[in-house]
Amino acid sequence: MCTCWRHHGVIRIGWPILALGLLWAPAASAEEEGHPVAEPEQPVTEWTLSHDDTRTTLEPQPAGSAADGQREDGGVAPPESGFLTREQIESIIRRHSSGLRYCYERELLEEPYLEGRITVRWNIELDGRVSAATAIENTMGSKAVESCLLSEVGRMRFDRPNGGRVNVTYPFTFTTSP
Repeated sequence: MCTCWRHHGVIRIGWPILALGLLWAPAASAEEEGHPVAEPEQPVTEWTLSHDDTRTTLEPQPAGSAADGQREDGGVAPPESGFLTREQIESIIRRHSSGLRYCYERELLEEPYLEGRITVRWNIELDGRVSAATAIENTMGSKAVESCLLSEVGRMRFDRPNGGRVNVTYPFTFTTSP
Protein backbone atom coordinates (compact mmCIF):
# COMPACT_ATOMS: atom_id res chain seq x y z
CA MET A 1 0.00 0.00 0.00
CA CYS A 2 1.26 3.47 -0.86
CA THR A 3 1.01 6.45 1.43
CA CYS A 4 0.46 9.60 -0.61
CA TRP A 5 0.18 13.20 0.62
CA ARG A 6 0.64 16.81 -0.50
CA HIS A 7 2.90 19.34 1.16
CA HIS A 8 3.69 22.77 -0.29
CA GLY A 9 2.73 21.69 -3.82
CA VAL A 10 4.97 18.60 -3.74
CA ILE A 11 3.39 15.20 -4.07
CA ARG A 12 5.16 12.76 -1.78
CA ILE A 13 4.54 9.12 -2.46
CA GLY A 14 5.70 6.99 0.46
CA TRP A 15 9.45 6.66 0.90
CA PRO A 16 11.60 7.53 -1.03
CA ILE A 17 10.19 10.73 -2.43
CA LEU A 18 9.51 11.66 -6.04
CA ALA A 19 8.57 15.33 -6.30
CA LEU A 20 5.89 15.87 -8.96
CA GLY A 21 3.85 18.83 -7.72
CA LEU A 22 2.75 21.59 -10.06
CA LEU A 23 1.72 25.18 -9.35
CA TRP A 24 0.98 28.03 -11.73
CA ALA A 25 3.39 30.95 -11.44
CA PRO A 26 3.61 33.80 -13.94
CA ALA A 27 7.02 34.45 -15.43
CA ALA A 28 8.54 37.86 -14.74
CA SER A 29 8.05 39.98 -17.83
CA ALA A 30 10.89 41.72 -19.59
CA GLU A 31 9.02 44.99 -19.17
CA GLU A 32 8.95 44.54 -15.38
CA GLU A 33 12.70 43.90 -15.41
CA GLY A 34 13.38 47.09 -17.41
CA HIS A 35 14.10 45.42 -20.76
CA PRO A 36 12.44 46.53 -24.01
CA VAL A 37 9.50 44.37 -25.02
CA ALA A 38 9.20 42.95 -28.54
CA GLU A 39 6.33 40.90 -29.89
CA PRO A 40 7.31 37.22 -30.16
CA GLU A 41 7.78 35.93 -33.70
CA GLN A 42 6.45 32.49 -32.74
CA PRO A 43 3.48 31.55 -30.58
CA VAL A 44 4.02 30.42 -27.03
CA THR A 45 3.87 26.64 -27.27
CA GLU A 46 6.42 25.14 -24.90
CA TRP A 47 5.66 24.63 -21.23
CA THR A 48 8.63 24.68 -18.91
CA LEU A 49 8.14 23.25 -15.46
CA SER A 50 10.77 24.75 -13.18
CA HIS A 51 11.55 23.60 -9.67
CA ASP A 52 12.75 25.06 -6.40
CA ASP A 53 12.88 23.41 -2.95
CA THR A 54 9.13 23.54 -2.33
CA ARG A 55 7.31 23.78 -5.65
CA THR A 56 7.33 23.11 -9.34
CA THR A 57 5.92 25.76 -11.63
CA LEU A 58 4.54 25.62 -15.14
CA GLU A 59 5.45 28.59 -17.34
CA PRO A 60 4.89 29.17 -21.06
CA GLN A 61 8.03 29.61 -23.16
CA PRO A 62 8.56 30.55 -26.83
CA ALA A 63 8.34 27.69 -29.29
CA GLY A 64 11.40 25.87 -30.58
CA SER A 65 13.04 26.13 -33.99
CA ALA A 66 10.43 24.40 -36.16
CA ALA A 67 8.92 27.69 -37.32
CA ASP A 68 9.40 26.82 -40.98
CA GLY A 69 7.65 23.46 -40.54
CA GLN A 70 10.65 21.48 -41.79
CA ARG A 71 12.34 18.67 -39.85
CA GLU A 72 16.05 17.95 -40.09
CA ASP A 73 15.30 14.71 -42.00
CA GLY A 74 13.46 16.71 -44.70
CA GLY A 75 9.94 15.76 -43.58
CA VAL A 76 7.31 18.23 -42.53
CA ALA A 77 7.04 18.82 -38.80
CA PRO A 78 3.61 19.16 -37.21
CA PRO A 79 2.73 22.67 -36.08
CA GLU A 80 4.17 23.54 -32.66
CA SER A 81 1.24 25.55 -31.43
CA GLY A 82 -0.56 22.93 -29.38
CA PHE A 83 -1.93 23.26 -25.89
CA LEU A 84 -2.66 20.98 -22.95
CA THR A 85 -3.56 22.25 -19.51
CA ARG A 86 -1.19 21.68 -16.62
CA GLU A 87 -3.87 19.44 -15.08
CA GLN A 88 -3.88 17.23 -18.18
CA ILE A 89 -0.09 16.89 -18.08
CA GLU A 90 0.06 16.45 -14.30
CA SER A 91 -2.57 13.69 -14.25
CA ILE A 92 -0.65 11.54 -16.74
CA ILE A 93 2.65 12.04 -14.92
CA ARG A 94 0.94 11.05 -11.66
CA ARG A 95 -0.51 7.97 -13.31
CA HIS A 96 3.07 6.90 -14.09
CA SER A 97 4.47 7.79 -10.65
CA SER A 98 4.97 4.16 -9.59
CA GLY A 99 7.05 3.44 -12.70
CA LEU A 100 9.03 6.65 -12.23
CA ARG A 101 9.61 5.84 -8.57
CA TYR A 102 10.72 2.29 -9.49
CA CYS A 103 13.48 3.75 -11.68
CA TYR A 104 14.91 5.45 -8.61
CA GLU A 105 14.27 2.71 -6.03
CA ARG A 106 16.00 0.07 -8.15
CA GLU A 107 19.24 2.08 -8.13
CA LEU A 108 18.77 3.17 -4.51
CA LEU A 109 19.38 -0.46 -3.48
CA GLU A 110 22.93 -0.16 -4.87
CA GLU A 111 23.53 3.45 -3.79
CA PRO A 112 21.60 4.24 -0.57
CA TYR A 113 22.42 7.97 -0.63
CA LEU A 114 21.43 8.55 -4.25
CA GLU A 115 19.50 11.83 -4.66
CA GLY A 116 19.08 14.53 -7.26
CA ARG A 117 17.09 15.85 -10.17
CA ILE A 118 16.79 14.64 -13.73
CA THR A 119 15.14 17.16 -16.05
CA VAL A 120 13.52 15.59 -19.10
CA ARG A 121 12.30 17.36 -22.25
CA TRP A 122 9.82 15.71 -24.59
CA ASN A 123 7.20 16.44 -27.26
CA ILE A 124 3.55 15.46 -27.06
CA GLU A 125 2.54 14.71 -30.64
CA LEU A 126 -0.85 15.26 -32.28
CA ASP A 127 -2.02 11.76 -31.27
CA GLY A 128 -0.91 12.20 -27.62
CA ARG A 129 2.18 10.02 -27.92
CA VAL A 130 5.54 11.13 -26.56
CA SER A 131 8.46 11.70 -28.92
CA ALA A 132 12.03 12.95 -28.59
CA ALA A 133 12.37 12.39 -24.83
CA THR A 134 15.84 13.50 -23.73
CA ALA A 135 17.47 14.28 -20.40
CA ILE A 136 18.75 17.86 -20.37
CA GLU A 137 20.00 17.82 -16.76
CA ASN A 138 21.09 15.05 -14.40
CA THR A 139 22.30 16.26 -10.98
CA MET A 140 21.92 12.70 -9.68
CA GLY A 141 24.65 11.41 -11.98
CA SER A 142 22.93 8.04 -12.48
CA LYS A 143 22.68 7.03 -16.13
CA ALA A 144 20.62 3.98 -15.13
CA VAL A 145 17.91 6.13 -13.48
CA GLU A 146 18.03 8.54 -16.44
CA SER A 147 17.59 5.76 -18.99
CA CYS A 148 14.72 4.21 -17.03
CA LEU A 149 12.97 7.61 -16.69
CA LEU A 150 13.26 8.22 -20.43
CA SER A 151 11.66 4.82 -21.10
CA GLU A 152 8.83 5.53 -18.65
CA VAL A 153 8.19 8.98 -20.15
CA GLY A 154 8.13 7.36 -23.60
CA ARG A 155 5.28 5.09 -22.46
CA MET A 156 3.10 8.02 -21.38
CA ARG A 157 0.00 8.77 -23.48
CA PHE A 158 -1.52 12.22 -23.15
CA ASP A 159 -4.77 13.67 -24.40
CA ARG A 160 -4.60 14.92 -27.96
CA PRO A 161 -3.26 18.49 -27.78
CA ASN A 162 -5.34 21.30 -29.22
CA GLY A 163 -3.70 22.86 -32.26
CA GLY A 164 -0.41 20.98 -32.58
CA ARG A 165 2.59 19.52 -30.82
CA VAL A 166 3.31 20.46 -27.19
CA ASN A 167 6.87 20.65 -25.84
CA VAL A 168 7.34 19.81 -22.16
CA THR A 169 10.35 20.24 -19.87
CA TYR A 170 9.91 18.53 -16.51
CA PRO A 171 12.26 18.06 -13.54
CA PHE A 172 11.93 14.77 -11.65
CA THR A 173 13.39 15.27 -8.17
CA PHE A 174 14.27 12.26 -6.02
CA THR A 175 15.29 12.27 -2.37
CA THR A 176 15.38 9.78 0.50
CA SER A 177 14.50 12.28 3.23
CA PRO A 178 10.85 13.08 4.09
